[in-house]
Amino acid sequence: MTDPTPFPDAAELPDEEPDPSEIDPFEEDPAEYEDINEFAKAEWSESKTARQRVKDVVVRATSPLSAAEVAELADVSEPTARSELNELAEEGTVLAESTDNGRTYQRDPDWYRIRRIRELAGKSQSALETTLQRLEREIETYREKYGENTPEELILSDGSLTDDTWEDISHWRTAVVDREYIRTALQYAKLQRSEEILFDDESDKDKELTST
Repeated sequence: MTDPTPFPDAAELPDEEPDPSEIDPFEEDPAEYEDINEFAKAEWSESKTARQRVKDVVVRATSPLSAAEVAELADVSEPTARSELNELAEEGTVLAESTDNGRTYQRDPDWYRIRRIRELAGKSQSALETTLQRLEREIETYREKYGENTPEELILSDGSLTDDTWEDISHWRTAVVDREYIRTALQYAKLQRSEEILFDDESDKDKELTST
């Protein structure tokens, strides 16, 4: 029987044990930086391409940014940032808008919503339905606990809100959004199956016509 253990045998081991001091997990040397934030930025710049850094910056931004602002945050030149941003805009992952102060860029929320729905629709129907049931129970638990139908109604209620209540509101809102994603993914998967059946039927009809 073959030994399933994934470890090397004695013949495969080195003659000497490795020296941990010689193992460097970073591309950059932390000792060269007085500020840990500077080190983190240098390591990020070293480990990712300019395109990846530009995309990281723009998709995490909470408001539109100019190419100059993205360039500074992504540690790239402004022409590089502008070129990468325009390519991302053509792909549809970034929205570009011309304003009085120049062209600005921000993530396209619809692109990310659609991607998440497609990813969820790729999961099994039973898994999605199980998750949906769990979310429904979680939402109902919050409704019963606070006597309100939505987290927004709870926020507008006259009662004082503790830190624990705000945490529940955050989880409640997340559950509501996740539930809508699951529902949409189930409908999307259903539409895919319907179209597959429709196109298969049309293909069969075409084959019958060409064979006669």
